[in-house]
Amino acid sequence: MKYKNSFICFYIISLIIFIKVKICKCQYNNNYENEKFLLKLYDLDDSLITELKLHYSYTSYLFNEYYYLYQLSNIKYAIICSEEDNDLDESEIETFVFWNVASYSIFLSSSIFLNVFPLWYNEQKKNNKHFCMRIDSVGWYDNAYASICDDEHKYPCPDLIILGVTQLTHRYYNDEIIDLNKYFRNYFKKNGRPLESLLNKYSFYDYNIDNNWLAVPVMLDFRVLKFNITTFDYCISQGYNLKYPPPINDNWGKNYRDTWNWEKVFEYAKMITECTKNPGFKLLTNYYEDMNFFINICQTLNIPFFTENSELNTKKCGLRNPEYIMKLSTLRSVFENHYIENWFNETIIETWLNSDYPKSIDNLPKIEYNDTLIFDESLINGLYYTNLFSMNEYPDIKLSYYPGTSTIFGSGFVITKKSKYPDQAFEFIEIFIDEKYPFFTEANVSVTPFDDRNGKLCQLNKINKKTKCNSLLELDGIYPYYYNINNITEIVYLKHISSKSDRGISIINNNTLYPLKSKIFHNIQNINFTCDNEVSYEKKTITYKDEYRIEIPINSKENLLLKSMTDVIYINQADKTKCEIYDETSKYAKPLPFPYTNFMEFKNLELRSPVSLLFSHLYYNYYKTYKKEEATFEDLIDEFCDIVDDSLIPYCKDTKILHYSLTECNIRTLKMNINYLNCKTEKNDGIPRLITCPYLPNKNYLGFTIRLFGIIFLIIEVLLLLFPIIYRKERCIYIAGINFLIITIIFCILINISIFYWIGEFKTHKCILKVWTMILGITGYISSYSVKSKIIISVYNNKKLKSNSNKQSIFITYGIVFLIQIILLTIWTLTHKGVQKENVYYQIIGYIELNKCSTGNKRIFYLIFIIDYILLAISIVISYQGRKIPDEFNDSRKIYISSLISIFQLTLCNLVAQYNIENLILYAVMLLLIMLISLINTIVFIMPKMFIIFNFNVTESSIRVINNSTSE
Repeated sequence: MKYKNSFICFYIISLIIFIKVKICKCQYNNNYENEKFLLKLYDLDDSLITELKLHYSYTSYLFNEYYYLYQLSNIKYAIICSEEDNDLDESEIETFVFWNVASYSIFLSSSIFLNVFPLWYNEQKKNNKHFCMRIDSVGWYDNAYASICDDEHKYPCPDLIILGVTQLTHRYYNDEIIDLNKYFRNYFKKNGRPLESLLNKYSFYDYNIDNNWLAVPVMLDFRVLKFNITTFDYCISQGYNLKYPPPINDNWGKNYRDTWNWEKVFEYAKMITECTKNPGFKLLTNYYEDMNFFINICQTLNIPFFTENSELNTKKCGLRNPEYIMKLSTLRSVFENHYIENWFNETIIETWLNSDYPKSIDNLPKIEYNDTLIFDESLINGLYYTNLFSMNEYPDIKLSYYPGTSTIFGSGFVITKKSKYPDQAFEFIEIFIDEKYPFFTEANVSVTPFDDRNGKLCQLNKINKKTKCNSLLELDGIYPYYYNINNITEIVYLKHISSKSDRGISIINNNTLYPLKSKIFHNIQNINFTCDNEVSYEKKTITYKDEYRIEIPINSKENLLLKSMTDVIYINQADKTKCEIYDETSKYAKPLPFPYTNFMEFKNLELRSPVSLLFSHLYYNYYKTYKKEEATFEDLIDEFCDIVDDSLIPYCKDTKILHYSLTECNIRTLKMNINYLNCKTEKNDGIPRLITCPYLPNKNYLGFTIRLFGIIFLIIEVLLLLFPIIYRKERCIYIAGINFLIITIIFCILINISIFYWIGEFKTHKCILKVWTMILGITGYISSYSVKSKIIISVYNNKKLKSNSNKQSIFITYGIVFLIQIILLTIWTLTHKGVQKENVYYQIIGYIELNKCSTGNKRIFYLIFIIDYILLAISIVISYQGRKIPDEFNDSRKIYISSLISIFQLTLCNLVAQYNIENLILYAVMLLLIMLISLINTIVFIMPKMFIIFNFNVTESSIRVINNSTSE
């Protein structure tokens, strides 16, 4: 009974545990491994086409219906949701929007990204968030150039976009995408390996701008060359000297890159055209492919398509060179003789040919490609420049090594700036690139943007030579192989054998059936060789070389290449051969902007299509340019380069550092034109075109007015100076102090003279003299009437000024001050740098270098003006002490008023000397006021004396004051 109860307890506990495990498993599956999803497909009219139920496999990480989705077409966008969210209210479900580059007609690539959603959805659900994903097939234009994220215009706002490498800069400089530096750092913290370290060597050129990672690479593509082997066979049979391109034909030698080049391709295109009466060469028909092709040709021919001015950070066309134009002449004949298949939009071409040729570069037409052409490789006649992606395989179409250097392209994920879910968007990216899942591989054909990953076709072909050798020799039997020695082709028969788990060969020497003609096999007859990764005579090992070829040792020092004759009977390119070609091609491929990093203006080349226009000129033998009615090939290149140069100049609003030059000051407008050297302006861009001149020209009406008034004021002041000299014996002049009057007028004249140095272009002597004359004039003027004021008040108060020592002390004190000013001006002059460049800040432009007079030592400069302000303050205090003097003693009051006015004058002098007055009208008014105040001060002291001398009715107060002083 005891055991029975124990057994029952054990059974119950086990049952409970089993049920809990089941419940937990069900809950886990329901919460995090949902397998059922709903996919809604919509057409161009936003009408629902169908709703599909999908089932996700957490083993393959693909939908069971993936290959059905793979073949869908005519889908504008699709929305995928979890089936278990059907009962949720719409407000509880967020929609994640993803723009893919798939076209409306092909859903292939979008279907790949759909497989990421279940894993990403589960991660979001762990955070109690429920998402659907909308994936739009926007194509290769709207993905980069369509307006986004503007609520006012109701533009859509995707969270994630795939952009081509040449498109990144457009969204970046429009401030529409974020940099991913933060996410790259987080990836490193999370995985212990920098994301940058996974990327291929050219990713920095493509995806990093201004040290900001703008995208995570998702797909990698490069251009390849294919050919129709049936066409080659036919033309060979017709007597044309054609050979299969490498690697199918061995006769190109080891250095095939020297012999299989674009000149040979164009030569073959010519022969195929003559043979078949159809063009022998074809370009991939797609956006910008002719430009990609042309840049690639230039790179291969060592022609710099771009040149760069490193100082201005601008790029220009690099083809303006007779040597380069000569190299391109081979390309010219291909188009002129129609060895290449036409891809132009005939409607646009006809309009262009039948219209007057534009006279301006801005009016040149954009030649577009014919988007109605059928994209079908089965229609290839000869050689075909194309990309990696093929919808179907045709046995007649073979892959060859690429002539020269191919061009590498790519695309990457970017996150928009106004995305509601930037963190979730990067989590989507992380899942996509995770090596545990097949998505990254599925999206690429041969290689991926990551160095250690291969694309779908080649992921299984990264195997060692030993395995490839075993595969090549997998069939038992005796097979003929051929080899070349001294340009003579010989045949040897090899028996395919098994050696334990590996395959191998044995050389057959049967004089009747399989004769062995060469003596080079004498040492290795009837010896079994086994496949390995290396060739070794001692170890009796052979290895795989490439498709249908093995390498065997014939002695301890020499090896021999043997090629199976099965390739002569029937050539069938296996996937591994294609991958070897892909590897060889990608190894030398370069980005389009190479050796430069990605730059925004590249998109302008795509949009303006100067290459299409150049090729149209050649194809239709239309030798006209906007400069010449009868043009040469050199003229066409010149027009092409003009468009390229104009396209590569960025707009100033998109340029961070502006370089410019300034014109001479316009005398009439007082403005200088800003000529931008590294950018161009456009209407309403807010970029200033003019700035105010840093000086007031003499010939401007303001400068002329100042000079005119200056001369008039000087004449008046000189006449006023002559007056006390002429009438120096007059009692009022004598008693008033002729020396005081003369000195006062001289210093006022000196102030007015200084104004002439404050207008006109800056010159070193003017920069120094304008300060000296102004400071000495204002200092001397203030000192002179301060001495006068001190004497008046002292006399009125019956102070003894009779002794020379008391008089001299006043003059010595102010004389010392005047001398100090001269010493300070001398020291200041020694620190003066003449005319120098000074950075003046302007909104939008930033700092502009303008010619300015040096301020020298600023501390000394400030001290000079401080001394004058102190003198002026003392003068005001002294003259203020005489405020109770009767009206007949009016010179003290005149000095008091002059001192107050002089505050304004000195302040004006300080402003024009130390500050940049951009408003030249205000500047001119300030100069006029300085001269006018000097004249007024002169008149204040001289005019009363003139009235007395000429018997006008005025009091003689000052006569009495000075008379008393002199009589003591």
